[in-house]
This record gives sequence, C-alpha cells and structure tokens, in this order.
Amino acid sequence: MIEGTFKLANSQKLSGDLATRINRLIKDRQLREKFGRADRKRAEEHFSWTKIAAKTKALYETRFSSATSAETYQE
Repeated sequence: MIEGTFKLANSQKLSGDLATRINRLIKDRQLREKFGRADRKRAEEHFSWTKIAAKTKALYETRFSSATSAETYQE
C-alpha cells in the first residue's frame, strides 16, 4: 500500500476487510478527505496526459532506436 492512500481490497481477506474499510470511510469524513487528496495527487503525478505522453514517447524511442540508419522509411 502506498503511504497516505486507502487500499480498499486485497487478495487475502477481501470481503470482511473490504466491508470494514468501507464502513470506516463512511463514518470518517476527515479520513475520506485525506485519502482523496493523496490519491488525487498520486493520479495527477503518475497518470496525467503529460506523464502518459512522456512514457509513450520514451517507449517508442526505446523500441525504434535500435533501427539502423539503413532502415529508414522510404516511399
């Protein structure tokens, strides 16, 4: 789990743990807001269009940088 975020489910104790965590969020407004802010920040830092575009560009550069100059596109 990432510090300051709220992980609702895990693979081991899914049903009981999930219900307990959801109930905790329902009852605790400050906790909801805290986790909401932290998760939004994480989403903006890791999944913004700028980040996605940079990762996609790096992937393409990695994949196509191995092509030699003799393999350039010709019409």
